Amino acid sequence: MRKTLNGSDFLIKDLTVGEEKVLIFTTTSNIKYLAQSNFWLADGTFKMPQFIITDFEIAAINAIRAEFQEVQNKGYHFHLLQNIYRKVQEFGLTVQYGIDETFSLLIRHIPALAFLPHNNIPSAFDELRAIMPEEANSIMKWFKIYYIYGRIRRTTRSGNIICPDPLFPPSIWSVTDNIEYTFPRTQNIIEAWHRRWNTLVGHAHIGIFKIIKEIQYEQNQVENNIKSIL
Repeated sequence: MRKTLNGSDFLIKDLTVGEEKVLIFTTTSNIKYLAQSNFWLADGTFKMPQFIITDFEIAAINAIRAEFQEVQNKGYHFHLLQNIYRKVQEFGLTVQYGIDETFSLLIRHIPALAFLPHNNIPSAFDELRAIMPEEANSIMKWFKIYYIYGRIRRTTRSGNIICPDPLFPPSIWSVTDNIEYTFPRTQNIIEAWHRRWNTLVGHAHIGIFKIIKEIQYEQNQVENNIKSIL
């Protein structure tokens, strides 16, 4: 269990945290590949990536902000689309969205804002809001609060409006960086890996040595994939 299938050191850390035993399996070369990656689809502590991609879960975003201050957090565009369509349903706009082509097209302009640089998104949103029909007021107000400007906190005597940052500012969901760095649009690759791994070791009463052996097989497969790419 201490070696990979090709004989490299594999068990790099054997420690106890409280009453829990923690075994960390990897290789020196695997850590180097991870450290050289521009973006990760999961978090870690070896070396700061440039980007971490998550869904629009505020708990995950706050954790990244706390632990990785220098890292840019990006959201999956697919999840933005899902969030908007859920609001279409919640605000009772599903029928109109389905039968009114003009209305449907205007609503689809909302997630299309993501293809602009994040600094340009607020002004483009204001232009879009000006041409939206009255029926879309509820969804535009929601998007304005959570994705564009934030909720109004107070208005000063001089008339200036003070707002905190929105929960999901445009810098998170603008996809201009995603396109430049060819980030994945969804997290399907992660979910597919989890399903495959669960198929391998997701049985009741599976032994620790069986799990470690599957980890060795997985590491060997990753090495083969890297060699085929390089």
